[in-house]
Amino acid sequence: EEEEEEEEEESLQPVIPQSLFTSPYYKLDTWIEQVREFTFPTTTIVFTESHALVLKKLRQEIRSGLFHKRKVLSRDRSIPMELKLKISEVGVGSNGEKRRSFELEEAEESDKEFREIWETILKRWEQEQPTSYYQYLDLKGRIESHIQECTVEGEGAFIRLSTRSPKDSALKSTKLKRFLENNIREDMSESSVMEVLNRGILLALCVTSSQEAIWLLLNSERVMHDLRQAELAQDFPLTLAVRQFVNIAPEYEFRAFVMNGNLTACSAYHKNCYVPDIVKNKRKIGATISSFWYKSLKSKINCPNYTIDFALSPNLSSLCVIEINYPPPIADTLLFNWDDEEDKETLQEGPYDFKVVEEAIHGALDSVPQPARSWIEKLWNPQQ
Repeated sequence: EEEEEEEEEESLQPVIPQSLFTSPYYKLDTWIEQVREFTFPTTTIVFTESHALVLKKLRQEIRSGLFHKRKVLSRDRSIPMELKLKISEVGVGSNGEKRRSFELEEAEESDKEFREIWETILKRWEQEQPTSYYQYLDLKGRIESHIQECTVEGEGAFIRLSTRSPKDSALKSTKLKRFLENNIREDMSESSVMEVLNRGILLALCVTSSQEAIWLLLNSERVMHDLRQAELAQDFPLTLAVRQFVNIAPEYEFRAFVMNGNLTACSAYHKNCYVPDIVKNKRKIGATISSFWYKSLKSKINCPNYTIDFALSPNLSSLCVIEINYPPPIADTLLFNWDDEEDKETLQEGPYDFKVVEEAIHGALDSVPQPARSWIEKLWNPQQ
């Protein structure tokens, strides 16, 4: 049953053609050298196939432990569990078909329970499977040293694969839950709640120890999907990267689209977050991003088709590169609709168009995955 669950979760991730997945263009190892002066300080870790296998094995054994523990604690297994299934459209796959996510709204997983089983497995590995245990310790030590190297004045670090980050893990973290509890008020607008959520997700990805970093990797479907896909490659194509954590303003994140070497479009990154100041300064922000790309990046990035994410300071005075990613439709097109012929033509050919959220979005909370959505619903009641 656990194997079936893993396969179902994997199917929810975007299908990335192997030619793109193994392409050096979209790996952090390549693009970081091209934009290093415009992005956050970054180091890469020697990450082997053995390291990947030990992470997958640890994740599988933890999930198996959780599964069996719940079966034992169930009072009557003859009574079916009642679960709510939510189906959401999450984008378009490489074949042009719509991608959907399926969420089972069951009892949230206990982080304490997860960590207890994790420690139990490591103790057993030390006695019974020393090879796995020492591979784990080797990876843990490498991550710890790089975190200390990247950490400035206790700010912390950000960990990711060379392909993607474990940002989906933040939505399950107790860090995020505590942040929401401390910052959400009942009288907030829905837009303000979404701003708090996005900031909480960012802060939940800040790590100060290898233990925190590995927790994010183990809990990320994005990471596990990429580890599985890497097994299909002839040469193991992944590395780990540790970046200095910079406390940017998430509402000022933007994604630009480059096709055939031309900047065709740009969108606000958080499509459910309405910020009046961004609307007010829309023309200036769009021009700032375009000018920065043409003057500083166009000649440096050796790739014809890609998306590039930026962080802009709220006072509009500075702009930095967050990452370079796959082109659409694999990368989310955000406020542009890949299924709309006019939007698709703009993304592929231009002329340059810049979109932001122009008005408050009602029902934005419905798109937030569990358990984060239920945490918010307990704290925020728009009827009061």
